[in-house]
Amino acid sequence: ENPSEEDAAIVDKILSSRVIKKEISAGMTVDTEEFFVKYKNYSYLHCEWATEQQLLKDKRIQQKIKRFKVRKAQRAHFFADMEEEPFNPDYVEVDRVLEVSLCEDKDTGE
Repeated sequence: ENPSEEDAAIVDKILSSRVIKKEISAGMTVDTEEFFVKYKNYSYLHCEWATEQQLLKDKRIQQKIKRFKVRKAQRAHFFADMEEEPFNPDYVEVDRVLEVSLCEDKDTGE
């Protein structure tokens, strides 16, 4: 069942953003911010890049963009304050071996 036209215009989540150069006339470009959005009642397969002007069908889009930018700034601030690596290298060490199997390569005989 397809969502209604009203639901199709409602942004459920803003997942990411990017700045692209858009050509407005011959030789003139302008930086445009696009948002990767998931729409209400659609799967993640239907996510798409859209400009703020394209998303204005949703009445609350300004508030959603503002909230997304605040969260993005908080994440950037969090990782900037970290003194150590966010990944612990101890997690790649083998703790125990559960099973061993041997096989022979038909081409090389090893």
